[in-house]
Amino acid sequence: MQLINLLLLLLLLFAVDLSKAVLFSIPVSLDDKQLPPLEYLGGSDVADIVARFMVDNKISPEQSTVVALNNRLSQELHSRAKATVGKEELFRVPFTLGAETFELPIYEKMPVLLLASDFCVQRVKILDEYEVTVAECCDTVLKLTDELHDQLLSASKRE
Repeated sequence: MQLINLLLLLLLLFAVDLSKAVLFSIPVSLDDKQLPPLEYLGGSDVADIVARFMVDNKISPEQSTVVALNNRLSQELHSRAKATVGKEELFRVPFTLGAETFELPIYEKMPVLLLASDFCVQRVKILDEYEVTVAECCDTVLKLTDELHDQLLSASKRE
């Protein structure tokens, strides 16, 4: 029982709204020149982050460069969100988009914003069909996670 309460408390700490917090950064060099790191802000669309990075660093928007940075950032996000070896799944957050229901597994000691960001970025094509942004998707997933967390905490207190 105490373990469940501790896990739920840890989850609550990670579920705090940190949207637009830097979750990680990757090094970038172009033409043998080291550039500032490319930072991924939680809840953001990878394409938006890359476009802003290119403008901020006065990089010409050549398609090959854009695609390469998009792929690197997406892959890093996905690999970080999938680094769950040795981590216990706490619960799954269901959420419906159109006629499809998806489940996002929440793991101990993993920031919910990281998991939600990857979940939404991986489904960006589906989101586009419903005119939902990655940020809106992340906000929804975080709210659903908070609600489910509160329900689980409530249920554990009654036991």
